[in-house]
Amino acid sequence: MASTSLDPFLGQLISTLENEASSLAGVSNEIQEMKFLFRSITSFLVDADRAGENSEIQKAWVASVRDLAYQVEDTIDEYTYHLNRQRQCSFLHRTLHFPKVLLVRRQVAAKLQDINTRMKSITERANQFGVQQLEERAATPHHDPNWKNRLSEASLFFKDDDLVGIKKAQHELLGWLMDEEPKRTVISVVGMGGSGKTTLVANTFNKQSVKQHFDFCTWITVSQQYAIEELLRSMVKDIYKQTNEEVPMQVDTFTYRALVETLVQFLQSRRYLIVLDDVWSIRFWHEINIALPEGMRGSRIMVTTRKEDIAPSQSGMVSYIHRIQPLRIDEGWKLFCKKAFPNELGEGFLERANDTPPEVIAESYLMELIRRNLLQVTRRNYFGRPKAFKMHDLIRDFALSISKKENFVAVSDGKKGTEENGSRSYSIQVTDNKIMPGIGMSQLRSLVIFVVEELSKSLHYELPSGLKLLRVLDLENVPIHELPSEFGDLFNLRYLNLSRTQVKELPKSIGKLSNLLTLLLICVKIRKLPDEIAMLQNLRHLRASYLIVNEIDCTGQSIDSICVPSNICSIKSLQVLAYVQGVDSFLIKLKEMTQLRGLGLDGITEADEIPLCIAVERMEHLHHLSLTARPRATLKLDALSSAPRHLEKLLLIGKLRRVPQWFNTLHNLKYLNLQWSELREDALAHIQALPSLLHLSLLSYAFLGERLWFVEGFQKLKILEIMGCPQLKEILVERSTMTVLEELRVMRCRELRTLPYGWEHLTQLKEVRLFEVSNDLVESITGKANDNLPTSPHISLIRIIDEDDEAKSMWTCQILN
Repeated sequence: MASTSLDPFLGQLISTLENEASSLAGVSNEIQEMKFLFRSITSFLVDADRAGENSEIQKAWVASVRDLAYQVEDTIDEYTYHLNRQRQCSFLHRTLHFPKVLLVRRQVAAKLQDINTRMKSITERANQFGVQQLEERAATPHHDPNWKNRLSEASLFFKDDDLVGIKKAQHELLGWLMDEEPKRTVISVVGMGGSGKTTLVANTFNKQSVKQHFDFCTWITVSQQYAIEELLRSMVKDIYKQTNEEVPMQVDTFTYRALVETLVQFLQSRRYLIVLDDVWSIRFWHEINIALPEGMRGSRIMVTTRKEDIAPSQSGMVSYIHRIQPLRIDEGWKLFCKKAFPNELGEGFLERANDTPPEVIAESYLMELIRRNLLQVTRRNYFGRPKAFKMHDLIRDFALSISKKENFVAVSDGKKGTEENGSRSYSIQVTDNKIMPGIGMSQLRSLVIFVVEELSKSLHYELPSGLKLLRVLDLENVPIHELPSEFGDLFNLRYLNLSRTQVKELPKSIGKLSNLLTLLLICVKIRKLPDEIAMLQNLRHLRASYLIVNEIDCTGQSIDSICVPSNICSIKSLQVLAYVQGVDSFLIKLKEMTQLRGLGLDGITEADEIPLCIAVERMEHLHHLSLTARPRATLKLDALSSAPRHLEKLLLIGKLRRVPQWFNTLHNLKYLNLQWSELREDALAHIQALPSLLHLSLLSYAFLGERLWFVEGFQKLKILEIMGCPQLKEILVERSTMTVLEELRVMRCRELRTLPYGWEHLTQLKEVRLFEVSNDLVESITGKANDNLPTSPHISLIRIIDEDDEAKSMWTCQILN
């Protein structure tokens, strides 16, 4: 376990030595020698882990090395800080202070020489006390850069040697799978999320002896949101593949009945094994059971689920339940060591790749944590991409204990300072009106402040001082009114979050933060960014919005854009720029930002059509685009001949009157939001053919007609949202349209008297939400006007919300399947 805690720090430090500090005048010799020593140490630690060494001597040695690594990082950052300040001074000022620069350089060189001497002493002690020879270890091949990726891809199919604590459980499963029982048998594996159900079953399923025992084996992942036809279709396709037959094209059009008949015909004469992974509802079992013939051939069905009452059981059915048991402490520790990343985590720990953007690398790490069940997804967007996460309490407590032990993170309630412990990251939970600084804050690289209660906006909050080496500063929701005086000295800062603070102005010294990568100004009091923002040539993400609040009673909050100077277009590293309004010649210069992946613009007028369309058309990498017209202005976009080919998300807010012709080029669009568009009846004809559309929102006078008629198309649409269409009286859905729709939301459409005609054909529809609709529509659903009650066997939930009656603000109407 020696390298697990220290590897990230040494990896980051070596990268720093190579890419930043090695060019610093006057200290290069010390740095080169230090780099060699740290590389040797890294090699030793990896090999020590392989050998399973974890003695108290080794632990003490690792702690000593870690402390020295921290001191090296501090020394280099402090020297870089002084050089940065010198570059920002005038020539005369630099000349006058040249002796001071020489003094600082000598001091840094002396510190590094002292650290090198101490490092050699530590090495000698390692040899003296038998920790092992560094030189021998350094020659050992120790790191395969592709190991992590291969492990990720094979995480569900580890070899027996890579798994922990499954031998007894697997022996039991194998017994049930291949015993002499001729009846179809259901084997359920039950346990909490992340307990290892899927890994256990997958490893058992993948055994050659199991595959040879059955005539047909297939694996089906179910999850909370599933489409029964798609799961059955997957099984049918697997049949063709395993029998070496070409999959007929008509399989994609098979009905539920045809799919069931195909499966029954194939399976009833064979001994089959089917795994149903991640089952959440007993309803799923009733839907699929009919397709799995019983017979007397020894077939088996394996089910993994978090809920024991989901495990299928009925009279005459042979069934077994295996309940996943917690690992013993030693097994849990061994498993964690196998799962943890070998050489990164934490801000500043991304592995460098030649042409891969850091955002892609960071997202791969996040997905890795999810796959390993170290993070749990709590919310996904309309693309199915994870948007919110939580960490299991046990894992969180374990991570905190390790972090504190390794001096990586300190946590405070904000009421008292922390003791001097050399922590690099500091998390403060604020419940009072002052943020108490800890002792020794100068070594901090990350400061995150959480506001856990509603704090008074009238009070002024103080931030700790002496944070010049900080890399991450997260102040979201902290009601500070101004930034510290030394704000411009935070040259090391990579991430700054001022969202929902009371700061009204960014100081001009923002331009000194030359290493800043991310700047978040969401729902702030800042109206305009200073010209100095263009000096941030490494900036990659700028997300901003101005919060408008009714000053009388603090209600009626709304969001407006923040003005940015035109020279911001000179930042060639910028990937995301939203939600802003340009001034002067901003739109003329916008065409220079061809690298953008996300763009959100406000305050657009008819006169902006040509420069705006020229700029957007040149943005080949654009994925997200949001355009908002100035109040009462028309959003003219006809000059755009074709949309960026990678565009996935499009928001158009303003008068269109008709759908632009270039909509037929939106081949990859998944989300479309139209507001104040004032479209008429023929609008859907230009939208229905979008091949990838998943979510369609028509909001706030987007549609002015009386009838929305979905004639054809919308073959992938899952969410339809209609709000604020005052003249809308009816919605019609043809049988072959919106075949996979799952959610329908209708809001503030008072003239709509009934639910959509033809909704009984929407076989995948799971939920209907109604908000501020007519009484006639409510009564037809609640049964007060039974003769008008539309029926559908597919709807599981209708949710009606009426804000006019607070006592009945929300209720649900269940329609049983």
